[in-house]
Amino acid sequence: ITSDDAASGLTLSMCLNEVERCRPFFIGLLGERYGHHHLENYVVDKPESECFAWLKGFPPGRSVTELEMMQGALRDDIKGDSKAFFYLRKPQFKDQIPQYERE
Repeated sequence: ITSDDAASGLTLSMCLNEVERCRPFFIGLLGERYGHHHLENYVVDKPESECFAWLKGFPPGRSVTELEMMQGALRDDIKGDSKAFFYLRKPQFKDQIPQYERE
């Protein structure tokens, strides 16, 4: 997502469309942050699309990452069709990286 895309409010739409394009596959990579969550309204470029209808009843203020996981794997209506893997990074991992590579 470029800065221009983010400034124009296209972040969520672009992310969810990419997740949908990759269906039934989804890989979730999770670290120590919750992610960008300054969304009061979930705006997508095709809100009438059936694949985004679930957003209408979803509580506001969730992160883009959480919404991507819901779109790709965790919604009740798609769980059986999803081929999803989630990978969690241990917090101690960054302690193993030499300081010169962290910057």
